[in-house]
Order: sequence, then C-alpha cells, then structure tokens
Amino acid sequence: MFTLDLKIKENIIYTIFIHGIAIVGSSAQKLKTKKSDIDMNIIFSYYLKDRESLNFNGRKNISSKTIVNKDEVLTKIKKYLNLNYELEDVMFFESSDFCSLLLKNDPNILDSVQPKNVIYKTNQFDSLIKSRSLFFSKKQLSDRIIGMSTSLIKRDYKNFKIKKDEYRKNKSISRALFNLYILKQSLSSGKYISYLKNENEQNEILEIRKGNFNENELLLKIEELKKELKSINIKSKTFNFEKIDKLVIRLSLFELSNILIK
Repeated sequence: MFTLDLKIKENIIYTIFIHGIAIVGSSAQKLKTKKSDIDMNIIFSYYLKDRESLNFNGRKNISSKTIVNKDEVLTKIKKYLNLNYELEDVMFFESSDFCSLLLKNDPNILDSVQPKNVIYKTNQFDSLIKSRSLFFSKKQLSDRIIGMSTSLIKRDYKNFKIKKDEYRKNKSISRALFNLYILKQSLSSGKYISYLKNENEQNEILEIRKGNFNENELLLKIEELKKELKSINIKSKTFNFEKIDKLVIRLSLFELSNILIK
C-alpha cells in the first residue's frame, strides 16, 4: 500500500495509507480547457506519527494548501504514479468521511468512484468502486445538485460578476447548468456518470464557459430546469447498510503493526 507523511503544521504529522486516487473536475467531466488545472481526490486512512500530537484534533479533509510539505508530497505522488503533469488542486479525504459524502451523493465524490477516473486503487477501494451502486440514490443526488446549483448562482456567480472575474463567473454558471443536466441524465438512466452523453448539452456547457451566452436567458433556463427536476416524484432509497458497513470498515482498517514495530 502506498504511504505518505503529511506535515500539517508545526510538529503535527500524519502517516496516511492511500486507498484510491481519482482525477475529477473538468477532466472527468470532459470539459477541460486550456485554463483548466488537474483536480485530484485522494482517499486515505491515517494515524498521527508524532506521539506528542495524539491529543491534536486533526483535520480529516486536507487540501494541498494546508500541507506544509506540499511540494515533497506531490513530487512523491507524481513519481509513484509516473505522472507528467502538475498537481495543483488536490483534496485528501479520510476514508470514513469519504464514504459519508458518497452516501450523500456528492457529485465530486461520485466522480471518484467512476472506474475511468481512478488512476490508483487498493483492493479495498476497488471493492468500493464495484459496489458504488449501493451508495447511489436519486433522491440524495437530486437534493444535493439542486442545492449546489442554487448556491453556484446566488453566491459564486454573483460574487465573480461583481469582481469582474469573467473566467470564474462563466465557470460558475456553466457548472450550475451542467450539474442539472447531469441530474436529469442520472434520473433517466438510474445511474451516475461524470460527463454528459448528450453532445449538444456538452457543447452548450463548453460555449458557456467561453462566455458565449445571454445572461437573462440562461438564468431563466436554469430556474425552469430546477423547477422541472423538483417536480419529479422521487422515492427515498432504502440503503443496504449491512453491505455498506462492511465496505466502509474494510476501507477504514489499515495495518499498524509493521509501522509500530519500526
């Protein structure tokens, strides 16, 4: 199993056991442009290496910005996986938190268990990928995406418009529509995938990201699509927690004995 030491601050050091690494964001969604960076999610189990830090209430979700030895860590990841591109937007998810977000059908997390997006996996994480349908819920996905799309318009889009940040403004409004299209596609097919199969919709999103849209017409379209999706009667799913718990426990457990002996 691939392991790394993460120095978070001062003498706080995690040793993490990496279970899975996935490429997410615009690359997974087939929306990559020249300005796009590589978004990566890393799923791990951990323990505190520095015994003096055992009382530290550490962060379970760690971004590359919070890691003191960021360059060292990303260099090790690139070398281990033989990657020839820069890693700029990296998020670390502790395994139990990751599974919790997976149950909530967070699209970014769902992207992390799509086989084509995964570039590294342990046997434990592979079991999770193969059983991802256990976590999928039309109701949870609907609630999550409609909430996200509302936030993208009311907060991100308007803020970037005030700041006159055209790239992020266009990205925010395109993401709001993209998410709603993904939801519509998922409700129809009964499963989640990272990208749009409808080429016209996919091309529409790419044009919006370039700034080719009428603001009033697009905002109206987003609101009408949200109303349409909200009106769909979706039954709540009864999750098989017996099977899910076994997957989560298997992913969360890691071998400490060899390390503690050292």
